[in-house]
Amino acid sequence: MKRDLLYVIVFIASIWLISACSGGTTKNAPENESAHKLMSEKELSQMAEEIDNLFNAPESYNEGVKSYQEAGAYGFVNENGDVVIPAKYESVGCFNEGLASVTLNGKMGYINHSGELVIPAIYDFTNFFSQGVAYACKDGKFGYINKKGETVIDFIYDNATDFWELDGFAAVKLNGKEGLIDIRGNIVMPISFEHASSTMDGVATIFDGNKEISVYNDKSYKITTY
Repeated sequence: MKRDLLYVIVFIASIWLISACSGGTTKNAPENESAHKLMSEKELSQMAEEIDNLFNAPESYNEGVKSYQEAGAYGFVNENGDVVIPAKYESVGCFNEGLASVTLNGKMGYINHSGELVIPAIYDFTNFFSQGVAYACKDGKFGYINKKGETVIDFIYDNATDFWELDGFAAVKLNGKEGLIDIRGNIVMPISFEHASSTMDGVATIFDGNKEISVYNDKSYKITTY
């Protein structure tokens, strides 16, 4: 999998998923253009196709398996081409940290490599696991779960991103503003900025007006004014 591309697509797509999780359409998406430029329906459709192609890319193996499609459903095969998990899901994500997201009856959950549904399909949206947690959307709100399916950060946010790195921070959105939290749910930078992004290469970045704030893993930061 082209992981760098995945980072970009998932983050941009998560903006779109706010409206999807709240039962709206792209026309009713939150209008917070100072933080994110809204995309047209055509652009959203193209983005959705790119995500589907990436998550269900037939040439991409992850943890020894890749997805395959049969009769409009998805499953997994191993590197020998043997079916290890039959095609019975509406969509599947890639395996990461031993689990893969799947869609059943319009809801998402997680299976293990044995094909067992270990986290029930009760979510509007789920992402793959990173650092032992995954963000998910339920009843229009985002939060984080662990690999037991337990809620570790409450479902209170309007949007969320991944914890890409150990001891790094994730960006969350609430009431049109963004900030940073740690993996325990503690607020590291107030949720009061125009835009924030998760820690990558040891640095999370916040943009606010003419300021760029670089936030390091030790919670120190540097402000650059343009």
